[in-house]
Amino acid sequence: MIKKFIVLIERDFADRDYAGYVPALRVGAVGNTKEEMLENLKDIITIELGRRAELTEHEHEFGAVSVDFPVTN
Repeated sequence: MIKKFIVLIERDFADRDYAGYVPALRVGAVGNTKEEMLENLKDIITIELGRRAELTEHEHEFGAVSVDFPVTN
């Protein structure tokens, strides 16, 4: 059986790496490249699915907001 998961990806310019998070399973991974992060995440998903008796996905909602903050220099 093939199961698809949504992966939220963040590129961190300060740390020069990528972070990925699977909300349905509440697991995440990092890597120096997007490809490395995805491979690490696949390993984590495999481990997580192997330790679960059944696949229980968490409900989630996605969104992005822009928030204004006053900044004093």
